[in-house]
Amino acid sequence: MREIIEERIDPNVPNYRELTSYMQELHDSEKQKCTVAFNNALNIGVSTYPHGDRLAEEIIFNHILSKIGFKTSLAPFTAFAEYSRRTREINICFSPYYIYYIAKAEVGELDEIRLTGYYRAVIKHELLHVMLKHLIADNTRHNAELNNLVMDALINVMIPEIPKLKFPSLTPEEVLEGKKGSALFIMASEYAIDRSFTWEQYYDYLIKKYPEQTKDLTSSYIEIKVSGNNQPDQSQSKGAGQNEKQDSESQNGGNQSKDDAGNEEKPSSGKETDGKLIQDPAFNTQGDIRPVPASELPEDVVEQIEDIFKEVAERTRGLERFKMIGSLAIDTSKKISNNWRQALRKMFKDGSIVEKHYSMKRLDRRTDMPPAKKSTYRGGNVYILIDTSGSVSDVTLQNFASEVYGLLRKYKYKYKAFTYTVGVGSEIDIRKLRSGKLDIEDRGGTDVGEALKEILKNHAEPDVFIILTDLYDDVPTPSDFANKQVIYALPKEHDVDNEALLKKYHYKYIVIE
Repeated sequence: MREIIEERIDPNVPNYRELTSYMQELHDSEKQKCTVAFNNALNIGVSTYPHGDRLAEEIIFNHILSKIGFKTSLAPFTAFAEYSRRTREINICFSPYYIYYIAKAEVGELDEIRLTGYYRAVIKHELLHVMLKHLIADNTRHNAELNNLVMDALINVMIPEIPKLKFPSLTPEEVLEGKKGSALFIMASEYAIDRSFTWEQYYDYLIKKYPEQTKDLTSSYIEIKVSGNNQPDQSQSKGAGQNEKQDSESQNGGNQSKDDAGNEEKPSSGKETDGKLIQDPAFNTQGDIRPVPASELPEDVVEQIEDIFKEVAERTRGLERFKMIGSLAIDTSKKISNNWRQALRKMFKDGSIVEKHYSMKRLDRRTDMPPAKKSTYRGGNVYILIDTSGSVSDVTLQNFASEVYGLLRKYKYKYKAFTYTVGVGSEIDIRKLRSGKLDIEDRGGTDVGEALKEILKNHAEPDVFIILTDLYDDVPTPSDFANKQVIYALPKEHDVDNEALLKKYHYKYIVIE
């Protein structure tokens, strides 16, 4: 039987006794009940539970649990998933006594069966964050609090223990409307469930419906001093007045970021810092992730997270409980901001064939060996469609054309470039566009679908389509693109609602800034 001990915070820090003072209110029999229920909960996917799923749908949780770290703590937080910079591990941190303590305060004392279900629900919740790549930041939506809110709400729909055991919950809409009440979990609203919202669509819906509330969706914190020379890992320490919150300065990689209102967030000092407690949390997993941009994580960690998602998707294929995983996962294929040139280069390189051949020159005089193989690239045919409506600026057009032209030459692609608005305008020389010498007069509306029909009617199908557009237009289906590879290049100011369709159709895309 696994003991509940402190594995997350150094017990020698000055305020540790104060942090764990709540335990004085727990009887020995309650602590024993917590230990038994906790060990029962760790058997997810091994033994059946009357209020859970079939073993076939739970085995994946046990499998992923065996691949990552799992630490217990006595500190006042519920649970969180993290990437530890110090140990270079993905961990779930779990505080069983405190979870019981706050549940008792909210809904009364739980018997062993209900407490087991409560522990199982929280463990599944954190595992789903890991499975769905939620430790990697989505840089197109900058409100971290709202990201966590909608992700929590949607993944909880996948956890049967919550409704079966009738644990109280709130919806994100209720949280934003300021509704008070005893809530152990956040659950997606019927409105979101009926429309099969992806997490991005739910985020965008809430931004539109509650513009002021989402802008002010921040938590009040109390500082906690948990630093110590022998601290196991303080890269992300966090706690909660009832719940927990990761220290926002410990995972942002030292870069300044901005919220949706454009306000700068405080940069990291680069040092391990003290944690923070959330005051008056709305639900028990509030702040349980603090995603990090993929560019700031070691490549092997990003690969591990990607591999976990791929394995989960493969092993749960056809299971009703996991039908939502594709729409709830972070899309790590898109690159934005200062990385857009690098991302575009990678797309071109990946689609080009590397040819290796020997030179016919004479043997090397020094070594008497033939010359080494020389590698060259050979790309396919590319059609570039350029939206010349007024919302795509001349600077964006020029930057895009300059980068694309260089890549076409380097990777030996053949290309045709077309302007379009409501239909195809004309075939253009992209060299003139990149130099700013091409005058574009048509600045009307856009209809890429009509442009595609005209192009495919009069020209052979290419290997790749590249579309530069602001997305204020319908997004054609893969069949409209003749099931060829599609890359969208988007200006900074574009229709974020249509990004969900790019993801749905598995189109690659970048944002030019």
